[in-house]
Amino acid sequence: MKAPVCCATTADLQPCPFCGGTATLSSLPHAPTWWRVRCNEYECGATTWAMGEVDTAVEAWNRRANVQA
Repeated sequence: MKAPVCCATTADLQPCPFCGGTATLSSLPHAPTWWRVRCNEYECGATTWAMGEVDTAVEAWNRRANVQA
């Protein structure tokens, strides 16, 4: 059974700290209770480690420093 994608916290994601692109929160295909955040820009691909909680994945993504000038 696939875990539902959480839409409420997706709105809380900050832009990618590397390219400024938008990010997506999703569960892992083979481990639906694990979550990660990934940049949507094809050439960037920044991602967090898999986290056991939605809030932890969002916090890990949002605490990264933005390197955009």
